[in-house]
Amino acid sequence: MYLSYGDTDLPFAERLFEALESAGVPVFFRHEHAVPGAKIHRSARKSIREYDHVILLCSERSLPAASVASELDEMLAREFEDGASERIIPVLLDDFLFNRWTPRQPDIRQTILDRVPLDMKGADRDSVKFEKAFRRLLGALRG
Repeated sequence: MYLSYGDTDLPFAERLFEALESAGVPVFFRHEHAVPGAKIHRSARKSIREYDHVILLCSERSLPAASVASELDEMLAREFEDGASERIIPVLLDDFLFNRWTPRQPDIRQTILDRVPLDMKGADRDSVKFEKAFRRLLGALRG
């Protein structure tokens, strides 16, 4: 599992990373696993190729981040190479994806919108909602 997020969503990403690790799901988490001094895009490219799925945190803080755009490009290229596999799991933290996100390539937005997202809006403040959504995520991963 590769966790894609913008640095401003780091607190939520850390919580999700810790929950996934506790559940026994191997996760590449940039703040924990990236090699100091390595170029971020090279580290991401290598790691995305090593994991079966990518969790894409979708928020106004993450989707515009240059690192997320680069990771998304790599994820989509891998899906294409794998015969249109479904490796990206969008996780909604707000409605930015639906309302205001305008990536540099408009077809990328539709590619993400065509997937069933996991709604975790408000889960940063509501532990019951976090746990319920997290169980759905684990089901999708093990599924």
